[in-house]
Amino acid sequence: MTNSSPYEAKTWGKSKNFFQEVTVSSATFQELADVVINIRGTIALSLVNEGTVQVDYCFDNGHQLSGTMKASTPTSALMFDHRRVDKIWFRVPNGGSAVVRVEAWCI
Repeated sequence: MTNSSPYEAKTWGKSKNFFQEVTVSSATFQELADVVINIRGTIALSLVNEGTVQVDYCFDNGHQLSGTMKASTPTSALMFDHRRVDKIWFRVPNGGSAVVRVEAWCI
């Protein structure tokens, strides 16, 4: 199926892009993931801590720390190439709250 003009909106197929802004305020990883990404294939992923406090993240199971995003440092914005991620848990270990911007896409 094709569109009659390259400028028309695509009305078929599944999106290969993901975007979500998450407000994180829990000091512990919660039972359910904060983000669920439903994209097949190789994924590029970016995480941006838009807050003023440290945010920890977990890609595995909600129990093990995968890394940290420290506000106002180079680690506040992270890019992962060729990394399959379908669930992400966040926490703010030192209190406060932050907004985390999550973007992912197929390559």
